Amino acid sequence: MGCLYAVIASISPRFAFLAVWVFSDRVGNAFDNWVLPIFAVLFAPWTALVYVFVVGPGHSLHGADWLWLLIALLVDLGAYGTGGVEGRKRRRIITHN
Repeated sequence: MGCLYAVIASISPRFAFLAVWVFSDRVGNAFDNWVLPIFAVLFAPWTALVYVFVVGPGHSLHGADWLWLLIALLVDLGAYGTGGVEGRKRRRIITHN
């Protein structure tokens, strides 16, 4: 099942998060309520997905878990940054034509 989650995550982290939420209890173990996971998957899907897989019992993170979360956060921030750059390029192209 873990390999299936990895394949789905490579396609879409939001879809993978939904699959993990529906087919396992990891999201319930990682979060206390349903509001925070909704916002997390909307605004930082890679970070939310990685958090669900690295969080330990009692909502604890240790050692390399923080590194994985940092990498996921950088991927999420990179996606937002890339979207902004591409949007500016499109606007520049449209205004010059």
